Amino acid sequence: MRALRLAMVIALVGGIVGVAAGCGGSDADQARTPTDAPTITNGQPPTETTGGEDEGGGEGDAEAGKVSFENTCQGCHPAGGTQAGAGPVLVDRGLAADAIRTQIVNGKGAMPPNLVSGADLDNVVAFVAGLQGEVAAGGGTATGGGGASTDGGGGGDDAAIAAGKTFFEGTCQGCHTAGGTQAGAGPVLASRGLAEDAIRNQIVNGGAVMPAGLATGDDLENVTKFVVSLQ
Repeated sequence: MRALRLAMVIALVGGIVGVAAGCGGSDADQARTPTDAPTITNGQPPTETTGGEDEGGGEGDAEAGKVSFENTCQGCHPAGGTQAGAGPVLVDRGLAADAIRTQIVNGKGAMPPNLVSGADLDNVVAFVAGLQGEVAAGGGTATGGGGASTDGGGGGDDAAIAAGKTFFEGTCQGCHTAGGTQAGAGPVLASRGLAEDAIRNQIVNGGAVMPAGLATGDDLENVTKFVVSLQ
């Protein structure tokens, strides 16, 4: 009888151990959901995360671009790009949309790259392109620089200097303040003994924080004569 009871106890203990092994034997790491598993919600397709930043390239909204410009760009291109600051006047420069986009993406001189991207990039490009004249709309290259174009380059020195002064005040004075007689982001230009060729080359080629090509054509000749008149 004792032997029968002992056999029953051994059988009962063996069954309990087997049940416990079946319930507790799973690996916690195997039960964990993988970190890279797609998320499925209410039967919808799994969502995927895409890397990389949207670089734009679509059709922009000029009105939205104006808002982005005022928030991001206007510190250097004041009054909606119609006046010069640390950066040049942008209105009526004959800038094509591709050139505007490249400048924003790559930066140049004092302008850092990628100040806006994605939809904001498209919108700002559309806004700045909208500031250009018919030359830019046709994809051509403007013959004048920032500000109003003048005919002074073909006239006498007095007319050219006056036209150059007007151009300087609209494009250069943000960095060379008080008509070039005081320093700003750029140095004083008055009484420096600068030669005409050196002035022209600096405007054409730029240097340090000064972008190249701020003036071309008659504007270049006029503003060069104006700066010469300050020496």
